[in-house]
Amino acid sequence: QRGPGTPVRYVFDEGHHLFDAADGAFAIHVTGREGSELRRWIRGPEGRSSGRGRGLRERVGELLLHEAEAPQWIDNADGFARDLPGDGWHQRIKQGGPRGAWEQFLSAAISQVLARSQDAHSPYGAECDVRPMTQGLAEAAARLHSVLGKLQEPLSALAKALRQALEDKAEAWDRSDRMRAEALARGLERRATMLLPAWRNALASMHQDTPEAFADWLAIERSEGRDVDAGLFRHWIDPTVPLAHEVFTPVQGVVVTSATLNDRPDHAVGNAQPDVWAYARGRTGAHHLKGPVHEGAFASPFDYAKQTRVIVVNDVTLGDSGQLAGATRALFEAAGGGALGLFTSIKALKAVHSRIAGPLAEAGLTLYAQHADGLDPGTLVSLFRA
Repeated sequence: QRGPGTPVRYVFDEGHHLFDAADGAFAIHVTGREGSELRRWIRGPEGRSSGRGRGLRERVGELLLHEAEAPQWIDNADGFARDLPGDGWHQRIKQGGPRGAWEQFLSAAISQVLARSQDAHSPYGAECDVRPMTQGLAEAAARLHSVLGKLQEPLSALAKALRQALEDKAEAWDRSDRMRAEALARGLERRATMLLPAWRNALASMHQDTPEAFADWLAIERSEGRDVDAGLFRHWIDPTVPLAHEVFTPVQGVVVTSATLNDRPDHAVGNAQPDVWAYARGRTGAHHLKGPVHEGAFASPFDYAKQTRVIVVNDVTLGDSGQLAGATRALFEAAGGGALGLFTSIKALKAVHSRIAGPLAEAGLTLYAQHADGLDPGTLVSLFRA
């Protein structure tokens, strides 16, 4: 949704990540994690949960005191949100006691994945096709589809009432109230007109063939052998389609930069020259645009062959912090202090820092270290550049 103040031009650096970013942004996940986040947004912290989060009732506050039906809309949303997964849903499902329509859907989805998994006890995630569905999963999906439709109604009504209030009370509200109302209206609209319909569409199509533009599957996601999420996953086969339509097309201009996007030219056919930009257009969605697309490649200002040296140190015993510190100190001194040391272990970084900071200082070289000097990364980068 575009409104006043919305940017009309965008610059995307590191454009080779656009495809993956779009894949995540436009994916639809009807999972425990997504459902519990919506429940928390509507109902606020529950049970043993604590924190500064607020539910919908607290967010609305006095903004809709003039609207007689607002309390009922909030009550309805609060009630329907009880069917969303709450804290501890993993354990309840594992113990065979799912609570509410969403947890029942997750339980049925997990059962189908495990039934079709060759190793149900693997520490890694598992997935399976949506169809053919078990009878229990089909019924659970239908129930959840119905519940989400009911939840959509009060959220839409509250969003509409807030939009009307923003018009009617433009002069009565102060800037803080207007900002609160605008932010809440956007949040309600996004959930009522985008998120919930997308979930319902994915659930409804479980009984049919998946639309050609999408790939659907059921999955259990695990981390270190522990289940962390589960449910229905829907991704665009080409996520640059919605990227081009929703982000690029409405604006006046988009710039995408990358050092590697045109490194993979298409193979030439016959006597034709290879299209060095085909891969770049495909990964960014530029080939979906109707307007002109301008392409340009610029040589690097650096002569890496002359300005770079790669030194492979192979005479330092792995795990010996003393030898590592000695080698690091020698390299830093040889570079006259203009050096950056990268570590994959904070423990190793601190061990080397403690050994070489003093000797380097005596040689007139100042050593800065993240995790050791208490400096944030931004300050360290500024010091290094100086």
